[in-house]
This record gives sequence, structure tokens and C-alpha cells, in this order.
Amino acid sequence: MKRVTALVMVLLLPGMARADAGPFPNYFRPVTITLTVDRNYPDHEIFLVGHFQGSSAEVRRVSLSPSDPLVFRSEEVRSSDFEVYAVPKRELDRLGQPVPKLEWFNRINPEPANEFYAGRIGDRGRVDFDDNRDRIEKTYRIEVLPEGSRVVLVSENEGNPWVKRGWGAICCVLPSVGIALLGLWLARRLFRRRG
Repeated sequence: MKRVTALVMVLLLPGMARADAGPFPNYFRPVTITLTVDRNYPDHEIFLVGHFQGSSAEVRRVSLSPSDPLVFRSEEVRSSDFEVYAVPKRELDRLGQPVPKLEWFNRINPEPANEFYAGRIGDRGRVDFDDNRDRIEKTYRIEVLPEGSRVVLVSENEGNPWVKRGWGAICCVLPSVGIALLGLWLARRLFRRRG
């Protein structure tokens, strides 16, 4: 019976050490997203497309400056995931609308909204079992350049790195050391019997 138990342990431990999905559930944390600009852009309007309160997507024009960022908390909005567009005011004048309709921002649409797409901001709030953050905090910055606009992730908070290292040791190093010691013990036992 001891041999069967040892064989089962030898067969199970490598699978646990190399498993893609751990035995621990995923956890969700509240999210805070801060959106700012690197400087004032008087010739552009910033639009966000996403699920703010309702179940359908909507478009919002936002006013941003380096000293007055926009802050979203997952407790206040339905989703913390938005598309960002920086549209020149001359394009809005051409459209004749201060806030274009949602269909105009559809990136499959052949309209020129695609060239004003800056990027996506947000976070779903999912953290792994080894992430001990109480809240996910990300700061994004919009930069409007001659060749187009973009969104840059400026900062993101992190949990304690020792927690990740500890779980890494428990999940990867300890099973590997256990397998190596078990192999040495079995080899020593086998040589004792022959000797």
C-alpha cells in the first residue's frame, strides 16, 4: 500500500506544479481608473464610449486637464472599461453635432472615427489568488500627437511582492523539491536492497 501511495504522489505532484489553473478561485476587487492628459488640447474633444449606468453603451464628452483628471470608481459606474477617442473640433463642426452618435464611434464603420481612436482604458477587477491588493488603481494619460492620439498606462498599484514570491515557492518550488527528495529516497532504498 505504501508503494501505491508513493506512486500516486509521484504522479500527482508534477501535474500540480505545472498546472495552468490553480486550485484557488479568482477574486474580484474594486477598481479606480484615473484619466488625465499630458497637456491641454484646445483643438480636441475627448469622448468615452462604454457602459456608464445603463445596460447599453453610451457616449460621453469629458473635460480633462492635467490638474483636473477624471476618476471612475467601479462602485459608481456599471463597467470600468471604456474606449477613448480624441476628436478634433473641426471634425465635430463638419459633422454638425457636439456629441456624435454611438454608431459613428463604431470602429467597423467606414467613417473616420477609427483614426481618432486613442485606446482602451479600464480593468475588470479580477485578481489572482496571490494578489493581495485591496483595490486596483490605474492611471491613464491621453496624448494627442500629429500622427494620432493614444492612451498610455502611467501607473498601476501593486500588491506586496513577497506574497507572490511566497505563493510561487509553495506552488512551484516545494513540489519540485519534494519530487527530487522522493526520487533520491527511492533510489537509495533500491540500492540498499541490491547491496
